[in-house]
Amino acid sequence: MKPVKEIVYPTPGYSFCAQHLEKRRLHFNWHYHEEVELVIIRNGKGHVHIGDIVRDFASPAVFLIGSFVPHGF
Repeated sequence: MKPVKEIVYPTPGYSFCAQHLEKRRLHFNWHYHEEVELVIIRNGKGHVHIGDIVRDFASPAVFLIGSFVPHGF
């Protein structure tokens, strides 16, 4: 499956974009973007695909994903 380019729209006047998702099930979305992404998972477990790596994870978990690296949770 080919990853889809995701466009990240920053908030004017800020150098980063943040999302807080609580009590939500993540759906796998194989994508990439120009920005670096920091993902912090405080509660939960699942599977992560980052580049060629496929792994299970359990909270707490932190992922730092580089620019143009395809990924999905």
